[in-house]
Amino acid sequence: MIFRLIAYSAVTSGRWADADGHLIQETVAEGLHRQPALGSARTKAITRRVMNTAARKMRVISVILCLLVVAFAGLFHLLLADKQETWAQANNSELGEFRVVADSMNRLDGWNVEFCWRRHDRAPWMLYYLDHESPRWRDGVRISVSEGSVVVSRGNNEIGRLNTSDGSFLHHRTGKYQHPAAIVLSADPFCRACQVSSGSPGWASLWPDVKDRGQ
Repeated sequence: MIFRLIAYSAVTSGRWADADGHLIQETVAEGLHRQPALGSARTKAITRRVMNTAARKMRVISVILCLLVVAFAGLFHLLLADKQETWAQANNSELGEFRVVADSMNRLDGWNVEFCWRRHDRAPWMLYYLDHESPRWRDGVRISVSEGSVVVSRGNNEIGRLNTSDGSFLHHRTGKYQHPAAIVLSADPFCRACQVSSGSPGWASLWPDVKDRGQ
């Protein structure tokens, strides 16, 4: 009779109890009430995982973008930086020192190439035009010194010839220069602030001494 009452109570109330009357199963209504809470917890956990994964990916992407920015900044600095180079050099105990020099304000505009000469190591440099806004001369640049004449060559082609007697320079593409384009009053041929250009006020008095005696 007691067991029948327990079973009848379980059926009518939706609860199950053991022989001592302890509840061993919640009602169907209570179970249904709990399901949305369990589903919400799972959704929150999944959402957190997705957000954490997205945050990690964003951090990786940010690092990659920063590295790319640094790389591009370095590349542009390399392209835009002022650069000065000596492409060929020769010395002669009687005629002096000779160089082919090039400078570039930025690699996008190419190189300005000049031939320079001085009679001794304390004399000013004399600059002669060779090329401007030019790509790098990757074929061999040579300076050949012979009796009273200095030849500048690029690969197998002669670019120009200096006459050390009168300081004139024959450029095979642009013609003959009777004198250099500028004189550099410095041991550094790249010193633009030290240049005295032909046609400037001090040129007429400076050029004869530099040409004849290297002073």
